Amino acid sequence: MNAVTPSQDLPIEKRVATLEQQMAEILRLHPVAHQAGQNDWQSTVGTWRDDPFSREADQLGEAWRQSVKD
Repeated sequence: MNAVTPSQDLPIEKRVATLEQQMAEILRLHPVAHQAGQNDWQSTVGTWRDDPFSREADQLGEAWRQSVKD
């Protein structure tokens, strides 16, 4: 894969074309990266509801939200 960073001196069309080529190469080399829904945050939320670590994280999050609200 070409690791050249698009230059600010190039026209936007050339920069976008370069980014599109780089993204196509990434997806070709790592096909799992573009399979939607397999490892997204929505499938994970709430899966450890009764876990002590999750309860503590929830409590800490609520304490922080209250501290910034006041």
